Amino acid sequence: MPLSFDIGPRINRVAISDELIARFKELIEKGVFVPGHRLPPERDLAEALAVSRPTLRQSMRALQIMGVIKARQGSGSYLADSAGEIMRVPVEFALAFKNVARTDLFETRRTLEVKLASLAATTWKQCVHRYARWRGQWAIQKPGAEANPSSTTVSSKRHAMA
Repeated sequence: MPLSFDIGPRINRVAISDELIARFKELIEKGVFVPGHRLPPERDLAEALAVSRPTLRQSMRALQIMGVIKARQGSGSYLADSAGEIMRVPVEFALAFKNVARTDLFETRRTLEVKLASLAATTWKQCVHRYARWRGQWAIQKPGAEANPSSTTVSSKRHAMA
Protein backbone atom coordinates (compact mmCIF):
# COMPACT_ATOMS: atom_id res chain seq x y z
CA MET A 1 0.00 0.00 0.00
CA PRO A 2 1.52 3.34 -1.02
CA LEU A 3 2.02 6.04 1.59
CA SER A 4 -0.50 8.85 1.58
CA PHE A 5 2.07 11.55 2.42
CA ASP A 6 5.18 12.87 0.70
CA ILE A 7 8.47 11.69 2.21
CA GLY A 8 10.71 13.37 -0.35
CA PRO A 9 12.71 11.99 -3.24
CA ARG A 10 13.82 8.40 -3.36
CA ILE A 11 17.13 7.64 -1.76
CA ASN A 12 19.62 6.45 -4.33
CA ARG A 13 21.72 3.49 -3.38
CA VAL A 14 25.40 3.98 -4.05
CA ALA A 15 27.27 0.91 -5.15
CA ILE A 16 30.02 -0.18 -2.82
CA SER A 17 32.42 -0.21 -5.76
CA ASP A 18 31.65 3.50 -6.35
CA GLU A 19 32.42 4.20 -2.69
CA LEU A 20 35.68 2.28 -3.03
CA ILE A 21 36.69 4.33 -6.06
CA ALA A 22 35.98 7.51 -4.07
CA ARG A 23 38.05 6.11 -1.18
CA PHE A 24 40.97 5.38 -3.54
CA LYS A 25 40.78 9.00 -4.69
CA GLU A 26 40.92 10.21 -1.08
CA LEU A 27 43.89 7.94 -0.32
CA ILE A 28 45.75 9.24 -3.36
CA GLU A 29 45.02 12.86 -2.36
CA LYS A 30 46.28 12.19 1.17
CA GLY A 31 49.46 10.60 -0.19
CA VAL A 32 48.75 7.15 1.22
CA PHE A 33 48.98 5.73 -2.30
CA VAL A 34 51.87 7.25 -4.24
CA PRO A 35 52.02 7.48 -8.06
CA GLY A 36 54.21 4.78 -9.56
CA HIS A 37 54.31 2.72 -6.38
CA ARG A 38 52.91 -0.74 -5.75
CA LEU A 39 49.56 -1.05 -4.00
CA PRO A 40 49.15 -3.38 -1.03
CA PRO A 41 48.10 -6.96 -1.84
CA GLU A 42 44.42 -7.51 -2.62
CA ARG A 43 43.82 -9.53 0.54
CA ASP A 44 45.25 -6.75 2.75
CA LEU A 45 43.31 -4.01 0.94
CA ALA A 46 40.03 -5.90 1.19
CA GLU A 47 40.55 -6.44 4.90
CA ALA A 48 41.60 -2.83 5.56
CA LEU A 49 38.62 -1.46 3.62
CA ALA A 50 36.22 -4.02 5.14
CA VAL A 51 34.93 -5.24 1.76
CA SER A 52 34.89 -8.57 0.01
CA ARG A 53 37.65 -9.39 -2.46
CA PRO A 54 35.21 -9.63 -5.42
CA THR A 55 33.91 -6.13 -4.63
CA LEU A 56 37.47 -4.83 -4.39
CA ARG A 57 38.35 -6.53 -7.70
CA GLN A 58 35.38 -4.84 -9.38
CA SER A 59 36.53 -1.41 -8.19
CA MET A 60 40.13 -2.07 -9.12
CA ARG A 61 39.06 -3.18 -12.59
CA ALA A 62 37.18 0.10 -13.04
CA LEU A 63 40.30 1.99 -11.89
CA GLN A 64 42.35 -0.03 -14.40
CA ILE A 65 40.00 0.93 -17.22
CA MET A 66 40.33 4.60 -16.19
CA GLY A 67 44.12 4.25 -16.23
CA VAL A 68 44.53 4.94 -12.51
CA ILE A 69 45.93 1.47 -11.78
CA LYS A 70 48.28 -0.66 -13.85
CA ALA A 71 48.27 -4.41 -13.19
CA ARG A 72 51.54 -6.21 -13.76
CA GLN A 73 51.37 -9.97 -14.07
CA GLY A 74 53.07 -11.59 -11.09
CA SER A 75 54.12 -8.25 -9.64
CA GLY A 76 50.88 -6.72 -8.38
CA SER A 77 48.99 -3.51 -8.99
CA TYR A 78 50.64 -0.12 -9.28
CA LEU A 79 49.28 3.39 -9.19
CA ALA A 80 49.77 5.18 -12.52
CA ASP A 81 52.92 7.28 -12.82
CA SER A 82 51.26 10.40 -14.14
CA ALA A 83 47.99 12.21 -14.62
CA GLY A 84 48.57 11.99 -18.38
CA GLU A 85 48.04 8.25 -18.25
CA ILE A 86 44.84 8.69 -16.27
CA MET A 87 43.33 11.47 -18.36
CA ARG A 88 44.00 9.93 -21.76
CA VAL A 89 41.38 7.17 -21.65
CA PRO A 90 38.32 9.25 -20.66
CA VAL A 91 39.23 11.99 -23.14
CA GLU A 92 39.65 9.42 -25.93
CA PHE A 93 36.20 8.03 -25.14
CA ALA A 94 34.66 11.50 -25.11
CA LEU A 95 36.17 12.25 -28.49
CA ALA A 96 34.91 8.92 -29.87
CA PHE A 97 31.36 10.17 -29.51
CA LYS A 98 30.66 12.00 -32.74
CA ASN A 99 27.93 14.11 -31.23
CA VAL A 100 29.97 15.54 -28.35
CA ALA A 101 29.20 19.23 -28.25
CA ARG A 102 32.10 21.64 -28.37
CA THR A 103 30.64 23.29 -25.28
CA ASP A 104 31.04 20.00 -23.37
CA LEU A 105 34.70 19.84 -24.33
CA PHE A 106 35.14 23.51 -23.47
CA GLU A 107 33.55 23.01 -20.03
CA THR A 108 35.81 20.02 -19.38
CA ARG A 109 38.88 21.95 -20.43
CA ARG A 110 37.90 24.96 -18.33
CA THR A 111 37.37 22.78 -15.26
CA LEU A 112 40.74 21.10 -15.70
CA GLU A 113 42.59 24.33 -16.37
CA VAL A 114 41.19 26.02 -13.26
CA LYS A 115 42.24 23.07 -11.09
CA LEU A 116 45.68 22.89 -12.73
CA ALA A 117 46.22 26.62 -12.28
CA SER A 118 45.30 26.27 -8.62
CA LEU A 119 47.76 23.42 -8.20
CA ALA A 120 50.49 25.35 -10.02
CA ALA A 121 49.95 28.39 -7.79
CA THR A 122 50.11 26.23 -4.68
CA THR A 123 53.26 24.54 -5.91
CA TRP A 124 54.81 27.92 -6.79
CA LYS A 125 54.04 29.26 -3.30
CA GLN A 126 55.67 26.19 -1.77
CA CYS A 127 58.76 26.71 -3.93
CA VAL A 128 58.99 30.37 -2.92
CA HIS A 129 58.70 29.46 0.77
CA ARG A 130 61.35 26.75 0.46
CA TYR A 131 63.66 29.14 -1.36
CA ALA A 132 63.16 31.78 1.31
CA ARG A 133 63.99 29.27 4.07
CA TRP A 134 67.01 28.03 2.14
CA ARG A 135 68.18 31.58 1.50
CA GLY A 136 67.70 32.43 5.17
CA GLN A 137 69.95 29.53 6.16
CA TRP A 138 72.71 30.72 3.86
CA ALA A 139 72.33 34.47 4.38
CA ILE A 140 75.57 36.47 4.44
CA GLN A 141 75.85 38.44 7.64
CA LYS A 142 76.37 42.21 7.57
CA PRO A 143 79.89 43.52 8.19
CA GLY A 144 80.60 43.65 11.91
CA ALA A 145 78.39 40.63 12.60
CA GLU A 146 81.49 38.50 13.09
CA ALA A 147 81.61 39.70 16.68
CA ASN A 148 78.49 37.69 17.38
CA PRO A 149 79.60 34.05 17.85
CA SER A 150 76.16 32.76 16.81
CA SER A 151 76.39 34.44 13.41
CA THR A 152 78.22 32.73 10.58
CA THR A 153 79.05 33.60 7.04
CA VAL A 154 78.34 31.61 3.94
CA SER A 155 81.95 30.53 3.63
CA SER A 156 82.13 29.27 7.22
CA LYS A 157 78.87 27.34 6.77
CA ARG A 158 80.20 25.73 3.63
CA HIS A 159 83.41 24.69 5.42
CA ALA A 160 81.38 23.31 8.31
CA MET A 161 79.45 21.08 5.89
CA ALA A 162 82.62 19.69 4.27
